[in-house]
Amino acid sequence: MSVDGGEKQSIMDNFISGLQPNTAYSLSFVNSSGERFGLRKWSTQSASSLAIMNTVSVTFGGTLGLNYYVTLGSNIQYAPGAYAEFTIGGVTKRQLFSAATTDSSGRTKFTCDINALQMRDNINLKLYNSKGQPYTMYSKKGVDLTESGLDYSVAAYCNTIISTSTNSKMVNLAKATLDYGAAAQLYFNYNAAGLAVSSDVTNVNANVFDQYAVSKSGTQPSGISKVTMSVVFDSDNSLKVYYYYNSGINPFRYTYYIDGKEATLKDNGNGYYLEVPNIASNKLNNAFTFTVKDNKSTFDIKASVLSYAKSLAKSTDTNKQNLAKSLYLYNQAAAAYAK
Repeated sequence: MSVDGGEKQSIMDNFISGLQPNTAYSLSFVNSSGERFGLRKWSTQSASSLAIMNTVSVTFGGTLGLNYYVTLGSNIQYAPGAYAEFTIGGVTKRQLFSAATTDSSGRTKFTCDINALQMRDNINLKLYNSKGQPYTMYSKKGVDLTESGLDYSVAAYCNTIISTSTNSKMVNLAKATLDYGAAAQLYFNYNAAGLAVSSDVTNVNANVFDQYAVSKSGTQPSGISKVTMSVVFDSDNSLKVYYYYNSGINPFRYTYYIDGKEATLKDNGNGYYLEVPNIASNKLNNAFTFTVKDNKSTFDIKASVLSYAKSLAKSTDTNKQNLAKSLYLYNQAAAAYAK
């Protein structure tokens, strides 16, 4: 999914080609409505060091990725140490130009990953050389973004899709994404003032989650006292299965598997667990099999993110219910869009 409005042709495509080097030029543009707009004068040398902000898109993985597509001049595209800087909620992240990807149109894609709680937070993008000096950056309409950077959010992207797209699957995914973000913010009480989920969420019948019930089989090995499950909703929708042991039991006396492949038992200080990280939105209903065994017994738990959501959907807490229901709609919309 991407949004691409206004002028379709990049400034960089035709401006530099065929002009004399180190020569000053003034360039103006005409949009589809016949309105003229212009950029300040520059030379062909400086144009090669110019960045043009083209468009944005969103990646729906376990985390949400806000992608900025930028046309970089030939002098800066491969500049050693150059980086994109994202600022969100007072926190700064950096991505080196060399670590970014380039699409078929020659645009460089810079991605800032966020979680559902940050869906409505503005993400500011600026570009810098290795010395921390800003690169000159314009929007396609000639707005100078060098000092201010570009502010955008996943929510703004979704609202643009809802108001402009004729693709019903894309619109449904945008609506479900906004609901999921609102439900997550309400559940975690993160900048939740004035937020509410739509009737699409509240109208979901909790019994729809019965199809995602956890399946258990086999015999729990001696020495294991309890097995539980959790989902990291405020990060990347990781699915975790925790194992608890009787006193004096070494957790590493057992062998662990995920979907039949031997897996590493992790310890976060609060317990030992197996994890499937970063589960994409269209795979939240996918069940994974977690296995623990010793030389006498084998015990399997088969579950998905929506298996865990089932317990939330049937709780008496409205925010838990809405988080589960919005997650279900988010998964359904993402799966339909991915087909």
